[in-house]
Amino acid sequence: MTKNIGIKIVSLAIAIFLWLQLNLTETHRETININIKLVNLAENLTVTKISPEQIKLQLEGNGKDLIAYYIKKQDYVIDLNEIGIGTHIFVMDFSVLNKNDNLAIISDREQNKIAVTIDKVVKREVDIEFQFLDENSHKFFSEHKMILNPKKITIKGAKSKLDTISSLSIEPFSIENFKDGYQILKVIPPDNNIELLTKYINVTYEEALYVKRTIALVPIIKPENFHYDFTPKHVAIKIKGPPDIISNLSRNDFSVYIDTTNKIGKDTYSIKFVMPSKEVSLLDFTPANVKIYNQSSFDTIPETHK
Repeated sequence: MTKNIGIKIVSLAIAIFLWLQLNLTETHRETININIKLVNLAENLTVTKISPEQIKLQLEGNGKDLIAYYIKKQDYVIDLNEIGIGTHIFVMDFSVLNKNDNLAIISDREQNKIAVTIDKVVKREVDIEFQFLDENSHKFFSEHKMILNPKKITIKGAKSKLDTISSLSIEPFSIENFKDGYQILKVIPPDNNIELLTKYINVTYEEALYVKRTIALVPIIKPENFHYDFTPKHVAIKIKGPPDIISNLSRNDFSVYIDTTNKIGKDTYSIKFVMPSKEVSLLDFTPANVKIYNQSSFDTIPETHK
């Protein structure tokens, strides 16, 4: 039984060898795709179109030579040195594709031209097309003064292509992803031939850039003709505003008064503030009011201060 298996394996190997020998020595006709390789193009130029993109080369020869050609085949190289803007026609030199005298090129030699279109490379800024994940996101965006960085998208590519682009879309803005007043949105590329020099847009809103600060011992100013003493004499305030303004403020930049027009108790008055800038907001303050001394004389406060 083992002897029969060995004979069968040897027979199969001989059959395969004879089949290969027959096919490798017979004449065949095959179509092989050859890639086109463009070299030495100036840095400020780009190829916008090449036709055809591949060469379909028909070869005739024995199997051994065809296999050897397929293994060693190379790209068809076109030198673009000193080639300018426009469409250029290159006539193929079939001789560079076949160095084997035993192979014959039988491709249609009437189809031996390659058209290459070249354009100038430019950079351009285009507008941002905003998209919104939902209506709430759109509403939030509309109700706040949003800050974009950068404000436009910079792209690079062929001038003829960029001339058709005035804006690009970015990922949808979503209030759910707007964490801590900040979100990064990715620019959506129009196609592979356009290089995005701006790939992301940072989105925040004006209030998110504000800083908070607490200033203690801000003096409370006693109004003119107000004959009563009061306590406390100072107030601590919490404010919010642009960093460059907030960081330079001191307690003397705020005007805090006893509001004599707002009596909230028998011996208690509220206080009022005059802020040093419209861009500075008062978030909180403590204490919320002052108390008057000399309770026995409190009801004799002049009419102008009631």
